[in-house]
Amino acid sequence: MERLIQYLDEIEDFFYAAPLIAEQVRRAIQRILFLLGSIGLQIAGIVLALKLPPLALAVATLLLVGLLLRAVVIPVPQAIATS
Repeated sequence: MERLIQYLDEIEDFFYAAPLIAEQVRRAIQRILFLLGSIGLQIAGIVLALKLPPLALAVATLLLVGLLLRAVVIPVPQAIATS
C-alpha cells in the first residue's frame, strides 16, 4: 500500500512540475521570437534606407515621436521617483 502512495505522490509531483516547465519553455520561445522580430525589423530598416531614403527617414521620425510620446505619457514607477 505504501508503494502505491509513493507512486501517486510521484505522479502528483509530475503534474505540478509540468506547468512550471511549460512556463520556462514559453518564456524561451517568447525571447526567441522577440529576437527574431527585432533582427527582422533592423534588416527591413536597412533595406528601406537603401531603397527609399526619404521614406526611411519618415519612418524613423514617426518612431522617434512615438517613443517620445510614450516616455511622456507612461508614469514613472514609484521606486525610481523617490530615489
